[in-house]
Amino acid sequence: MRIKISIPQVRCRNVTHPRTAADEIYLSYFISLAKSGEDINRPSLRKYVAKKVSEVKRKVKKNKKWTPENMETIVGIGSAEALYLTIGIYEHDNGKIYRRLVEESDVLINPDEFDWSVIELPTDITNYMGWIKCLWKFLAYGFNYLMEDDLIGTTTIAIPNLLDKEKREWTGSRELKFKAWGGDYRVAIDMEIIEDDRR
Repeated sequence: MRIKISIPQVRCRNVTHPRTAADEIYLSYFISLAKSGEDINRPSLRKYVAKKVSEVKRKVKKNKKWTPENMETIVGIGSAEALYLTIGIYEHDNGKIYRRLVEESDVLINPDEFDWSVIELPTDITNYMGWIKCLWKFLAYGFNYLMEDDLIGTTTIAIPNLLDKEKREWTGSRELKFKAWGGDYRVAIDMEIIEDDRR
């Protein structure tokens, strides 16, 4: 059996930071297979088989619609009976997460949480130079944190039994909703069987 997965449209209902008036958006999805529906929720038993990362769409404004490039793939499921798809949408800032997704990662990447432990407070409250250094480190770390790509949202689609012809409601089109940081995006995803050799 072969399954085609594609993203025909992304729609911006609202940008992430209204004051900026425009976003820079990219998407990524990862597909893994499992031998059975029972294995699908156990990451160690899933086999990663494909990923897609879109190009960054620049100057995305409210109500903008577009078809992201390079977001269609065909997966041969072999002897697997279950499929697990994870999709994420990001707002591009410094691009470090984007580069990691393109070059090395086989899973979605969540931005790091702000780590307060890296800011060491002076033990002597009268040590002005220590406080100045602490403030400088806080500002530099905070700036780098704010410049990291923002994850607007993720979702997963788990199909525990690809072979059950009575339960193929997963085929066809659906719209996924992603909302965070003030942004509101709708992503259309199509899934269809293009070759079924398991009759």
